[in-house]
Amino acid sequence: MKISSKGTAVISCILGTEFHSVYPAPQSEHSFLFSNRRDLFDEFAGKGWNPILLEFPLSRDDAVSSLQAKYVKFLQFLKESTFRWFDEFETIVYVDHKFFLNQDHLEFIEKTRKKDIFLRTTPKLKTTIWDEVNAAMGQERYRRFMPQTKSYINEKIKSGLSESVRICNTGLIAFSHKNPKVIAFLDQVYSDLISIGTSECQIVWALVAQQNTSLIQTIDWEEIPILWETPD
Repeated sequence: MKISSKGTAVISCILGTEFHSVYPAPQSEHSFLFSNRRDLFDEFAGKGWNPILLEFPLSRDDAVSSLQAKYVKFLQFLKESTFRWFDEFETIVYVDHKFFLNQDHLEFIEKTRKKDIFLRTTPKLKTTIWDEVNAAMGQERYRRFMPQTKSYINEKIKSGLSESVRICNTGLIAFSHKNPKVIAFLDQVYSDLISIGTSECQIVWALVAQQNTSLIQTIDWEEIPILWETPD
C-alpha cells in the first residue's frame, strides 16, 4: 500500500481547561487541531496548526474532556457533513498533543506502514489486559470508572476474547479512513467507551482489535522516538 504524504492530514485536539500550549505542527499544511478553547486559537495558529472549533461544553473535569477527545481520536467527526472535505486525504494521522511529532516521523510512517491502521506498542511491556488495568488505576479519571470497565472486560473474555494481548499506545495512530472496515472498528471502540463512561481507550482497543487483526499493524515503541511530555 503506497501512501502519499500529500494525501496525509494530521489531527490533534485540546479539550477542557487543563492545557494551554501545543507543539509546532508536524507539517506545514494539512495539520488540524480540534478544540473547544477558542481563546487558544492564536496559539494554535501561531504553531502552524489549522484550528477547528468543536462546540463541546468546556469542562474542568479531565474525565469529561478526555472522553470528549475520543470523538476526534476515533474519527467520529467524519460523520458530520461539515467535515466531508477530509475525504480528499488518503490518510489521517492522529497524534496526542503531548507528542512532538515532526515531518521525519511522518515520513517513517509512510515508508513503514503496510496496513490500514498503524500504531505503536506501549513503552512499558504490558502483555495482558490486567497490566493496563493496573497502570490505569494510577489516574483518577480512569479509576472512577474501573468497576464498569472491569465488568466490560469480563464480558468480553466470556464472549471468547483473550485477556493475554500486547497493549498498544493509542497516542499516535495512522488510519486509512476510507476503508469502511476501519470506520466500523473505530465506531465500535468509541461506542464501547461511551457505554462504559471511561476514556481509557487502550483497554477497549486491546479487546476490540482482536477481531480486526487483518487491519492493524503494530510496531515497537522505540521505532518512532518521539518526545512525550506536556508542551510548555
